[in-house]
Amino acid sequence: SGLRRTEFVAEALEFVTPGGIWLDVGCGWGAMLDHVRERGFVPRGIELTRSCVDFATMVLGIPVSNSDLLESAILPESCSVISMVHVLEHLTQPAEALRKVHVTLNSGGLYAGIVPNFDSLCSELLMDGWAWLDPHYHYVHYTPSTLRAHLQAAGFDVLRIYTATGDYGADVVLGYIKSVVHQLPESVRYEDLLRAVEADGRGEEIRFFARKR
Repeated sequence: SGLRRTEFVAEALEFVTPGGIWLDVGCGWGAMLDHVRERGFVPRGIELTRSCVDFATMVLGIPVSNSDLLESAILPESCSVISMVHVLEHLTQPAEALRKVHVTLNSGGLYAGIVPNFDSLCSELLMDGWAWLDPHYHYVHYTPSTLRAHLQAAGFDVLRIYTATGDYGADVVLGYIKSVVHQLPESVRYEDLLRAVEADGRGEEIRFFARKR
């Protein structure tokens, strides 16, 4: 689904009715916001990169604030959905960010996002060489259980949380699986092992959907 994140948006739509404001934090040039507008939401964005803000605003016609989430002027209880796709791990004050999200969502609003999984297969195999460790830009890491705990502590009910290969790339992860498991029974494919890794909470990214209490 690329930058439009069509699968991610479709999953969010299982939990929310279109019509309200969808705020995407770290929205880039607005690809996903353009898609959620097509799905019936009012798109709004927050983005630090000025060129992306200009494209989203002037070319796509989507209001995007060139600000930090904690400093943004968005009104309390104004959004139906707030999304962060590979953004939360970049924030230096994640607890404060979660509180800001909670305050900004309307009653029963949806917080949806994706973060790297510190408990992933490649994280274990590669250790310091794991691509998503990225200590210069990733300031906090989560496992499915620690992320669930942080969301609950911030006032959210976790509706769904699971792991997937996602943006890390299936070919990359399959390569590491093949380097560890050299032979398989004829009835088993390496892709089956990849699905099993994801189902066991060891996929490279965590996807979550949580409702404001």
